Amino acid sequence: MGRPRTSREEMLAGAARALAADRNASMATIAAAIGVSRATLHRHYATRRELLVELTRRALDETDRLCAVRMAGARDTRHALELMVEALVVIGERYPFLTYAMEVMTDEGVRAHYARQVAELAELVELAKRDGVIREGVPTAWVARSLDALLYAGWEAVRAGEVPKEEVATLLVRTLLEGVAPRGG
Repeated sequence: MGRPRTSREEMLAGAARALAADRNASMATIAAAIGVSRATLHRHYATRRELLVELTRRALDETDRLCAVRMAGARDTRHALELMVEALVVIGERYPFLTYAMEVMTDEGVRAHYARQVAELAELVELAKRDGVIREGVPTAWVARSLDALLYAGWEAVRAGEVPKEEVATLLVRTLLEGVAPRGG
């Protein structure tokens, strides 16, 4: 009797875990971590890039779902930003290797999905400006890039054990909106 078949979902989850442990893991290493042969993994994903694109699509879909669920209960735009960041912290914890997998951005579907998410963030930033949460004169693209950089710093701080993940969203939004200077300073 052979070993039980591994579903595509199990392969993706196992690949994500293997790549979270080692972002440079080879297909052979990923297959071993999943518990399948390299040939089996290659039957589903011909190349490492193809696997990364599939994982990126999965992460983008999860981002959409988590943000929608968390942000549904937002009290105001500041709270919406914080809830969105909480969702993104979860995604960063599951898929930390994707911050280094820039080759996936050559996939048209990934680029289009990401562009839509960036446009949605821009809408939230514009709402925050209208509500007085973000200063009007600050370019929306600057806010989005700043948030991106702070999010990356937050993921790294959690991974290094420097900041509890439960505190990252609040710290990130406070830093984005208020800076790091003492109040009144």
